Amino acid sequence: MDSTKEQSKSKRVLSIIGAVLFFFIAYFVTQYVTHEAIVEVQVANIPKEEYIQMAVDSIKSEQILPKEVDEVTTWTDITGTSEALQYHYTVHDIDAEAIDIALLKENMIPALCTTAETKRFLDKEITMEYYYSIKDAPQEYTIAVKKADCF
Repeated sequence: MDSTKEQSKSKRVLSIIGAVLFFFIAYFVTQYVTHEAIVEVQVANIPKEEYIQMAVDSIKSEQILPKEVDEVTTWTDITGTSEALQYHYTVHDIDAEAIDIALLKENMIPALCTTAETKRFLDKEITMEYYYSIKDAPQEYTIAVKKADCF
């Protein structure tokens, strides 16, 4: 019975995290879609690292972090490296062992690969990375999505 309860909780958490991801993708697209044509021309020749930093700076200027995104997830930061755009979250009030990271990634890929704004990053060979830290637990989960994952 405990196993069934844990599986149910795990599915609920995965659903919530998936919904949160969808919300942020939709938000990100909404913020930039009206400027897409102009921005594309302006940034066509910008080096990847600079493009990533511009995105980080833009998002940070529009968001107040940390930000509660649902009942168990807090968006804590957005950062970048020379190769990746990185979203950082803290998850609380769940059993870390109940998280199925492979299933979560499998559910994220279709949205990331088909949403115009995230597809733009992927098409520039920029990896989308999602870091989930579990509050009061040593576990940290990472999901990295690359353009090759979209095929």
